[in-house]
Amino acid sequence: MMLALLIGTVGYLIGALGIAMALGTRLKIASLEQQLAHEPWSHLEALPTSPARRVAASRVTVRLLTVSPLLVLPMLGVVEMESAWSTYQAVGSAAHDGLLLAVSTGAHETDVRAAMRAKLAEEGLEPDDATIELLCPCFGPSRVRGETARASVAYPARFLLAEPIFRYFTGAEMARSGTIQSELVMRVE
Repeated sequence: MMLALLIGTVGYLIGALGIAMALGTRLKIASLEQQLAHEPWSHLEALPTSPARRVAASRVTVRLLTVSPLLVLPMLGVVEMESAWSTYQAVGSAAHDGLLLAVSTGAHETDVRAAMRAKLAEEGLEPDDATIELLCPCFGPSRVRGETARASVAYPARFLLAEPIFRYFTGAEMARSGTIQSELVMRVE
């Protein structure tokens, strides 16, 4: 998370530098705005159309095109990290709520799995894509107090922005890069 924030900050600083460079070649804008307030068509005479002016304008365009990817990529990284973090939080919340239900009430395993899937759906994830594992000596009458119970929820990692961009340029689906998993251990009460 800190790396994403650092990359984002560096990206914004580079972007600010690029914008400052682009604006530096257009110092006449303030005086033009004053002229436009009094004489609306006077700006046509104020802007020279010399080759030097066209070269300066093309330099600004090249600078902008060079700096733009450096602005966009860190922002995409921050959005993807936020998406991964939110998925991690949802998976952890589902594991916690399900295991808490199991150890505190002794609910049946199918009820615990249903509660975990409902929590994933509530958080905006597709419950059928999740892998849920329960190791709990707390189901039914054979409940053993003091034993440890484990719950593990795994969900495939997805990319919010990278997948559509990849699909647009290649026409193919992006390979899954891994899973986001949360494992919890609680004592049976």
